[in-house]
Amino acid sequence: MALAKQLTCPNAPPEPGAAIIGVVQAGGQIAYISPSIPLTRDLVMSFQEKHIELENRLRVAGPCSAADCVQWGQGRCSLVDKVVADAALPHTLPSNGLPRCGIRQTCRWFFQNDVRACHACPEVVRKPAQLYMEKS
Repeated sequence: MALAKQLTCPNAPPEPGAAIIGVVQAGGQIAYISPSIPLTRDLVMSFQEKHIELENRLRVAGPCSAADCVQWGQGRCSLVDKVVADAALPHTLPSNGLPRCGIRQTCRWFFQNDVRACHACPEVVRKPAQLYMEKS
C-alpha cells in the first residue's frame, strides 16, 4: 500500500496544490500540457467566480489516494480498469504515439495498465455529462 501513496492520480480533484496536466478541448478530448502547471488557489477562485467547473475544463493530477478514493476497489484504481475495458483495447499496444504526458513515470493508471491506460486516458473527463463549454 505504501507504493500507492507514491503514485500520481491523473484524474484528481481540482484543488490548490494539484497539477494541471491537460485542457479539455471542445470535442471532449484532453490536450496535454507538459510540463504540468501548478493549480493555484487564485486560479481555482477565478474559475469559481465565473461559475466555470474546473472538472469540465482542466485535467488535474495529484497524489493517488488509494483506499481513500471512491474509485478504489480490490487494491486497484477501478476507474482506469473500467476505461480500458470500455475502450476495448487489445492487451498489447505500441508505445509510440502516446499522448505527451508529464506524469507517466508516476502515473497510477500507467502502473496498472501500461500503455493501454495511455491510449484511453485522453477520453477521460472528470464530469463528462457537463463536458461542453458553458456559454459566456
